[in-house]
Amino acid sequence: MDNDKRLIDDIFPLLETNMACKKEIPVTQKHPRALHVWPARMVLAASRAVLIATLLKSPKSKKKKKELSDQIGSILRWKSEFNETTKILRKKIIEEYGVPPKIIDFFAGSGSIILEALRMGGDCVASDLNPVAWLIEKCTLEFPFLLSEEKIELPKKRKTLDYKNLTSVKHDLASHVDFWQNWVFKKTKNDLIQFFPKFNDNNISVFFWARTVPCEDPS
Repeated sequence: MDNDKRLIDDIFPLLETNMACKKEIPVTQKHPRALHVWPARMVLAASRAVLIATLLKSPKSKKKKKELSDQIGSILRWKSEFNETTKILRKKIIEEYGVPPKIIDFFAGSGSIILEALRMGGDCVASDLNPVAWLIEKCTLEFPFLLSEEKIELPKKRKTLDYKNLTSVKHDLASHVDFWQNWVFKKTKNDLIQFFPKFNDNNISVFFWARTVPCEDPS
């Protein structure tokens, strides 16, 4: 078993992971977290660090252990996932296993761990008993990979929604998500506006319902 010791058993870039998580959590735009609120969602930086440190064996020398840990720590910041170090670590993982390692998460939730496993070249399977989690996983892990190169025509009535960037008829998946979320928002707003009237010309986003009961013994 000593020959199969993982890097995480000996060393881990804890400080870099904590700092990256702290900076990533407030990010909302263009982050998987914005897709749907999910309880106990794993931060991508933490998922990435733990996954790589678990997949790679621990080198024999302390120097190489430290170098490998530093490499992992250097790719944890938001939007630093696609640098050259990521490619080097992905190559090391494939070389160590000979084939893309099989990674299975039966209760994947928001899919953070599997997303990072895919990023590192893993052969992945994700599932969950919760249908909401299942749909989040489909939208996060499957559709972007299947449709990343596709250009699909937007609906003919796209101009009625004041959709931006209409430089061409066909658009990528991100544009379709943007288009349809605007469509859902405007339709929902029109359907529910009668139940959410303005107050002093201000838009109200939340209503709190309360009921008062007279106290039988004020003293």
